[in-house]
Amino acid sequence: MKGNIVNIARKSIRVMGLTKVTVMLAITIAGLNLEIIRSFRARKTEERVRKPIPRTRSKRRHGTLPQILDAAPRPTGRAPP
Repeated sequence: MKGNIVNIARKSIRVMGLTKVTVMLAITIAGLNLEIIRSFRARKTEERVRKPIPRTRSKRRHGTLPQILDAAPRPTGRAPP
């Protein structure tokens, strides 16, 4: 188990007995969980403060297809076959 706060691989804990080691490990994991929760809340607060301005969509076209086609210029010239 490695983290910025805790590194158990160094074996720097000098307690004897399985029960004492288990209790120390439980306390260490609880402290690590508290640090993770604190950093998560800080990151979310920062994101909330820096929240970008929402982009708005352009308005949709109004009307039906025949109205749009009637408004378009008609081609001049010979009719298609």
